[in-house]
This record gives sequence, structure tokens and C-alpha cells, in this order.
Amino acid sequence: MKKYILSLIILVLVTGFTSSDKKTKIFIAGDSTAQTYKTEKDGLIKGWGQMLPEFLDDNVEVVNHAMGGRSTKTFLNEGRWDKLMAQVRKGDYVFIQFGHNDASTRPERHASRADYRDNLLKMIQDVRDKKAHPVLLTSVVMRTFVNGNLTDDRLKEYPVIMRQIAREFNVPLIDINQKTRDFITVLGDKKSVAYYRHSEPGEDPAKPDGVKDDTHMMKKGAEQVAYFVAEGIKELKLKGLCNHIKQGVEDQGIGSILPVRNKYVYLFSYFKGNGDGLHLAYSYDGLKWEALGRDTVFLKPVVGKDKLMRDPSIVQDDNGVFHMVWTSGWWDNGIGYASSKDLKYWSEQKYIPVMEEFAGVKNTWAPELFYDRKDKLFYIFWASTVPGAFPEIPTSTSEKGLNHKLYYVTTKDFNTFSETRLFYNPGFSVIDGTMMERNNRYYMFVKNENSNPAEKNIRVVSNNKPLRFPNKVSAPITGNYWAEGPASLQVGDYVYVYFDKYRDKKYGAVRSSDLINWEDVSDSVTFPKGIRHGTAFTVTESVFNQLTK
Repeated sequence: MKKYILSLIILVLVTGFTSSDKKTKIFIAGDSTAQTYKTEKDGLIKGWGQMLPEFLDDNVEVVNHAMGGRSTKTFLNEGRWDKLMAQVRKGDYVFIQFGHNDASTRPERHASRADYRDNLLKMIQDVRDKKAHPVLLTSVVMRTFVNGNLTDDRLKEYPVIMRQIAREFNVPLIDINQKTRDFITVLGDKKSVAYYRHSEPGEDPAKPDGVKDDTHMMKKGAEQVAYFVAEGIKELKLKGLCNHIKQGVEDQGIGSILPVRNKYVYLFSYFKGNGDGLHLAYSYDGLKWEALGRDTVFLKPVVGKDKLMRDPSIVQDDNGVFHMVWTSGWWDNGIGYASSKDLKYWSEQKYIPVMEEFAGVKNTWAPELFYDRKDKLFYIFWASTVPGAFPEIPTSTSEKGLNHKLYYVTTKDFNTFSETRLFYNPGFSVIDGTMMERNNRYYMFVKNENSNPAEKNIRVVSNNKPLRFPNKVSAPITGNYWAEGPASLQVGDYVYVYFDKYRDKKYGAVRSSDLINWEDVSDSVTFPKGIRHGTAFTVTESVFNQLTK
């Protein structure tokens, strides 16, 4: 009997240790945004590290060493890192998230950018020396809104440094800063409050007078960040973890907060290279754009001197027909046109010689379509240089003789057109006009093309009708870079204006809720590689589904 009992005890002990050993462990080194809190002591504050197990099955154990107020410097100097590493075994994961306190101005916490980099590299090497797996996580975005726009820059360059290290040393990265920035950007100022540590007097026992904390989170926000961590694990396909994300977890990504997701899809028309033809990209949130049809050409150009298709502009009329105009050549006196019911099959292409009556016209660039639903009238406007028509302006050598103004025609059927007239002359070389209607007011975005001194920025002007805009434009709404080809799009409460940062060979964006105060969200948008000037517009999900068949 004694032998039986002894054997049973040994079996239980061996089974227990074997079961524990089989678990993959995630160790967390981080600050207060990841820390584990106790309600009776700390109140309603929660860290994402204590919520992460909600998204993992029982085969993964989370060991949370994150502690408030710690930077890479203090986490190392206080011996917290050594304590964590003493528990790490071969095959474990160590999630490393620092930045908030490294960027702090408090000297006892602050780590310079060089020290931050060195500290992270030490942590990465220590983990690898134990044949474990380091994973870097950028810091949660701070909820700082100014005039309705997310403008948090208190983390400074620290997330950038972490991204650079991840690329340089081949370390898996979960970009929590980007994920939370995108999420809060889409939510906006008011709706995002619910995800941070905001409470009224008497609600939080740890903050009896109430609190407005835009760095830390309560349960809802901590769960959201933990979801993004789990999402990152799946995206990275981390061995031993990605197959242990709980099945059936409700989608808490950006798509889950978009009320129009199941009704509408955003599309972006564009060209590549010198003007190869029509490409289309799609998005559900206005931030992440993906190429349709493996970035195929939906329509190849066959009209114009150069047979190019640049700057494709598309609008849909009240009958559901899509109309498109484009730049057909570098030195043409006209533009290309075609129509389609589904964006896949297009009508015969037409060449419309809109500037043929203007002697010596140099070019007809970047035509744009606007459909005025009130009058059932299409406006087509573009940029042309007509020598001698306007006083010369100083230009760079490469742009000598170019002084663009916007011209236009109107039509109801694309068979007959009004006489070509001057559309807009703000007193500088103007190009790339695009128009939108919002709350019974018309807004036009244009590029200041002056080259000496160089402007190369986007401005906005408005009027109560879609023509005769005031000559005075806004200050630049784009930043310290060259931008062209603005494309406006209403996404929720915001108007986004996308543009080609053509010197940087990438796309950027700004957004505004009032069309007065603008926030640069270029770091939050992604577009297909090689995308060039086009337009953004909205289609029904049924149209989109037909496109993807």
C-alpha cells in the first residue's frame, strides 16, 4: 500500500512538472502601461500585461515584471532585469516595452537616445544568450488632442529608435505605438476618452477627486492594447504562441469601431511609373490602403500623344456610372475620358481637346472631376500654362516658362461641353486642384507650384458655390516637404487629404475635423509601393465585391 501511495505521489509530481514545463512563457519587461495592478490598492487602473492572458489559452503563461515609472535605465540599474532573466529558460519569450520614462525629463528616469539604444541592445543580447526570444513593443500612444487632432509627440524619437533596432538586428516588433495611434486617430477626441484613465469624483477609489490621465488606461483600454499585442503575435507568427491565441476572440481591431464598414469601402485611383494605366487600392478605415487585383492595371491608355494615364480622377453619378478623366500626355492640349458601370469594364476612350482654342498652350495637366449633385453637372478642371496670358513669375531653371492656372469646362453627358474658361488664379502658379462639398460649402485643395522660391505645398480655399473661389488661400496644410496631387476624402468626422510626397517617394496625409486645423497623419497611412497621384472616393460594398471577383 505504501509503495502504491509513493508511486502515485511521484506520478503526480512528475506529471505536474511536465505540464508546467510544456508551457511557453511570456516575460514582460516594461513600465506602468503594462504593469499588473490590484484594485484594492490601485483602483481602476489596469495594464495591458495583466489583461494579455484573456487572449491566450492555458498553454501560455504570462510572467509580468513591468513596473510603473521604469525606463530601460532604471529597470537595469534596480536589478529588475537580472531578476527577470534569472527565470528565463530556453524557448521562452521576453516582451520588452519601454519609452515613456526614457523620454521623461526627470533625470533619475531619463535615458538619452544613445543610452536607450544601448540598453535595448543589451536586453536583446541577454535574451538571445539564453536561447530565448526577444520581442520589442513600441509604447502606447498618449491621448493628446489639440483642436480635435491627435498631436502627441511626447515620446519623441524613442519609438523610431526601437523600430530601427528591430530592422537592424532582426528582432520581431509589435508596433503598439502605431496600432494605438491609428485606433485613437479613428476614434477621435471624445470617443477615445473611454479607453484611458478618466473618472469622475467618487468613481475610482484610488482617485476620489476624479482623474484625467491620458497615458494610463482602465480595463477597456488595457484590454484593447492586449488585443493588439495578441494581434501582433498572430501577424508575426511567433512559434509556440501564435497557435495559442484563443479561438473566437471578438474582433477589437480598427474595423470594429467603423460603423460603415459593412456598407461602404474607400477606393483610391492611381497610376505608377510614367503613367502605365489605372490602378485601384482599397481601405476600410482611410489609413491602411491595399492594392486591388495584385496591383494590376484596370485600364491601359490608348489616347493622347504619349498615350499615358496619369492623375486618374473618378466620380460616380446619380445613376451609378463612374466617370474618369486623366492626363494623357506631357504636352497635350486635351485630356482622356472613359466611363464604367463597375470599374472593371470601361467604355471606349475619348480624347477631349479642352485647350485647343488657346494658341501656344504648353500643357493640360492633372484634370479633376467634380459632380455637383444639386445641378446634376460635372465640372472638369485642370492646370495649363498659356504663354503671355499672365505676368511671368520667377521660376527655377527646370520649370522655366511654366506659370500654371486652373481652367475648366462643364458637361452633363461628356458629349457636349461648355466653353473653356479660367477657373482659378490665386496669384501663384497653381496646379492639382481637387474639390469636395461638405455641409453645403465647397472646398478646393490646390498645390502652390511656385519654384523660386520653392513652395510645393497644399493649400485650401472655400466658397458657397463650386466656382469663383476667393483668391486668398490658406496657409500650407502640409509640412516641411514637397507635396502634390491632393485627394480629399470624408472618413467619419474627419476630412483626410492624401498627397504624393514625391521627393520622398511615398504618400502622406493630413486630416481635420473643421477644415481649419490640420493634423499630419502621414505616419499612420500606408499605401501600395510606387503609388502616384490619383483620387479617393467611396463605393458600396456590392461594387467592391464585384471588383474582387
